[in-house]
Amino acid sequence: MYAILPIYFNEIGLLPIQVGLILSINRWIRLLTNHIAERTIVRHNMTILLTAALLLGSLITLTYATYSLFAVLLIARMLWGLCWSFLRQIGMMTAVHNAPEKNIAQVMGYYHGLVRIGSVSGLLFGGILFDLIGFDSAFLILGIVSITGIPLGSVSQKGLKQQKRSSYSDSEHDGSSHIRGLLVCGFVLGCVGSGLIMATLGAILKHSVGSSISIGAVLIGVATLNGLLLGGRWILESLCAPLFGALNDRIGRYLATFIFFIIGTISLFACGAVSNILALSFLILIFFLSGTSLTAGIAAEAGRRGPKTIALYASAMDLGAAVGPIISWTIIEFVFSPDIVFTIGGAFYLIATIISWFSLQKKGAYY
Repeated sequence: MYAILPIYFNEIGLLPIQVGLILSINRWIRLLTNHIAERTIVRHNMTILLTAALLLGSLITLTYATYSLFAVLLIARMLWGLCWSFLRQIGMMTAVHNAPEKNIAQVMGYYHGLVRIGSVSGLLFGGILFDLIGFDSAFLILGIVSITGIPLGSVSQKGLKQQKRSSYSDSEHDGSSHIRGLLVCGFVLGCVGSGLIMATLGAILKHSVGSSISIGAVLIGVATLNGLLLGGRWILESLCAPLFGALNDRIGRYLATFIFFIIGTISLFACGAVSNILALSFLILIFFLSGTSLTAGIAAEAGRRGPKTIALYASAMDLGAAVGPIISWTIIEFVFSPDIVFTIGGAFYLIATIISWFSLQKKGAYY
């Protein structure tokens, strides 16, 4: 949806504010479904729940190919939010529960890296398919491909430890002030990375370069360029997340969090100051790299504290990711200024930098 809808919304009769709602509603619904998933998973068979979530997700993708009405797309995105709550909760619980204490961030990096392989396929090939064969056919092919992954739900859980809720009881209730710091950082990660930037990048590129860009003798559609950049984020995350996770474990997750929030802040403010498309693309990729390290480190600490903290952290990220598209597309609706989008993102990252310094360094914070 991120590679196609911000570019194609006029053709299917949507308004910019409706695009913002569609891209954000799955995050809003997850504020409820994250906690439903946490409570359901500890009481019922995880393999069955995982397989069911994969099946429903595939059917939702096929729905995009058949209906383009605002109400239908909105309901489909809400159902996708439910699916992702279960997929993410199961994935993070499995990764953390089967990781040695000293390598939690690295293992979490591997988990996020594997997740992003699927995201690379969806964003990159989704953009290419849209430019080649159109909206409906692109989602039809993606839906069929998704169905082939359903059997992996049961295969992925074979031979792994069973999670026990009691093993997390102590860590879930200590250091409440530091948990609040984690939640604020999670909110900023979701709001800026998955919200402000991802939801509007296609529109920003179209505003900057038009419907296509020429590189030598090659003409690249803006949907493909958007897919390349967004897919580039997941490629970097799939390749670098384990390395950044290991770096978090080695130098301390507190220090790594502070450093990479600073890098992200600088890159976002710089994005608002450049006009060259190559420089802008480079800075966006630097920002994505900083987010890769932050996600691995902060998610590892949330996972170490148990299923309830995972659900709280996931909800904080989802709240940010839900607010982000509404903020950015409201700006596009009334003011349209790419500079303002990047400046707002940089301001959020600067706030998170300060909070990570003063909150997470206290006794009990992660190192």
